[in-house]
Amino acid sequence: MSDLLPSSDSVAALVAQFETELAAATSARDAQSVRDRYLGRKSSVVSSWMQMISAAPPDQKKSIGRFANDLKQAIEARWAQHAEPARYAAPAGGIDITLPGRRPALGHRHPLTIVRDDLEATFTRMGFTVVEGPEAEDDWHCFDALNMPPEHPARDMQDTLYLATPIKGESGRVDDLRTLLRTHTSSIQIRHMQAHQPPIRIVAPGRVYRRDDL
Repeated sequence: MSDLLPSSDSVAALVAQFETELAAATSARDAQSVRDRYLGRKSSVVSSWMQMISAAPPDQKKSIGRFANDLKQAIEARWAQHAEPARYAAPAGGIDITLPGRRPALGHRHPLTIVRDDLEATFTRMGFTVVEGPEAEDDWHCFDALNMPPEHPARDMQDTLYLATPIKGESGRVDDLRTLLRTHTSSIQIRHMQAHQPPIRIVAPGRVYRRDDL
């Protein structure tokens, strides 16, 4: 409450006092307490002025009501100016979602990847085409088409990784069953020659699977 009687000078003085106290508030709770002392429904400066209206002489009721309303509007305007920025301020320790994201740190390419890329670029400049093929292969492309008979040592279980359950190839044909993991990329050459006519200039890099590598 305030001992100042309603007047234009009192309105200006109380508004200035409110601004000073609000600026000195160090937390949202302190600021709310300042606001309640001036605008609260009970025992506030504005409410005390409003209560004067009923006891004032008839010729003063209108002016007291006007001054009380002017004070209320001025305090509310100052409070709105103070509260609006705080409404959108990030909480302590919070994250400002309007800031641009942080780019993740990029790692380094593996030495084998660097060598492979360099070799592919070199062969490409020489007129070769880089081709790829399936890593899960069938016996024919991996061995038979390369003149490796059934008794060839490379086809033994201890050298080649066979699949427990064959999987269908991309063609979807019943006879297109992949039964092993390729032991070399020469199977890619066979597939490419089946689909293209000479002259053929290709390089076929890629992963191969052997038991001694695992």
